[in-house]
Amino acid sequence: MEEYEEIEPTSLSRWVTIPLGVFYLSLRLLFVSPKGGTKFISPVGLKIVALVFAAIPIISIFIGTFWEKPVIHSIMTIAYIGIVLRLWGVANHRGQNA
Repeated sequence: MEEYEEIEPTSLSRWVTIPLGVFYLSLRLLFVSPKGGTKFISPVGLKIVALVFAAIPIISIFIGTFWEKPVIHSIMTIAYIGIVLRLWGVANHRGQNA
């Protein structure tokens, strides 16, 4: 019977939880607009996500994975550029309406 008892997870120590909480709040300030009552991503957060999508094809060229399957990666690069342009446009639109 003892082996079926519930094991409670150990909580993290304070020196771990406090920096994680401060880090979480800083990410929340970047990605959630504090002005609105909505949970949408802020314009700055959208631009950061767009830059990540823009970096993916560039990194794949430097790493060399682009040249393994150039046709597929070219199509994916076009899709990534479309995503970047769309996210940047939404960020500009939200920035003007805020």
